[in-house]
Amino acid sequence: MSAPLLSFCYPIFNRADLFARTLDTFLCQVDPPPYEILVLDDGSTDHLREMLREMAFHLPIRYFRLDVTRADLPMWRTPDGANSPVLAWNVGIRQARGQRVVISSPEIIHRAPWNLVNLGRFAVSESPNAAV
Repeated sequence: MSAPLLSFCYPIFNRADLFARTLDTFLCQVDPPPYEILVLDDGSTDHLREMLREMAFHLPIRYFRLDVTRADLPMWRTPDGANSPVLAWNVGIRQARGQRVVISSPEIIHRAPWNLVNLGRFAVSESPNAAV
């Protein structure tokens, strides 16, 4: 497989069922550019890891477990006490192998089968600092 054009970074905490639907939409893409999916797990206790093991047979998934307790970095907490996704985004950006990084959310569904093709076209046609 060639080096990825796009690195999708997904910070996630206990959203395995929802994220499985998102990953299913990657399987429906028609002629996508090379990509990777970085899963940045913030200590999930659901069946996320098992689901990812199954999906990794079909998708280019890289898994990172973020073992940061909320007490370790209180400045990274959201008002409800959860870890901020900013920490996970930074890990994802550092680990990404793609030419462009797409910061995403487990709720994002790529319904149209050409979404990744369009993202790839945009990534190579715009400035290196373009945001999608």
